[in-house]
Amino acid sequence: MKHKLTIVNFVLVATILLVSAAIFKIWFGPGGSSKTDGKTLIASAQKFQGPGSVRSNYPPSIADEVVKKNLFRKDRIEFV
Repeated sequence: MKHKLTIVNFVLVATILLVSAAIFKIWFGPGGSSKTDGKTLIASAQKFQGPGSVRSNYPPSIADEVVKKNLFRKDRIEFV
């Protein structure tokens, strides 16, 4: 039984070392891709076009009605 646990421990330690080496290579390796050079980049900046407005503009009188009513009652009317 003890021999089986030694093999399992060895496999786990080897896996941890391999994963640690891969992480170290990714984090501390050379930055950027070697396939990227200045020729493949776009020469001119593109003009940004913002999203169009699809929102309806309501008159201020609608907002005044909402403010005047009691919004926390089911009937939305003042208590009499």
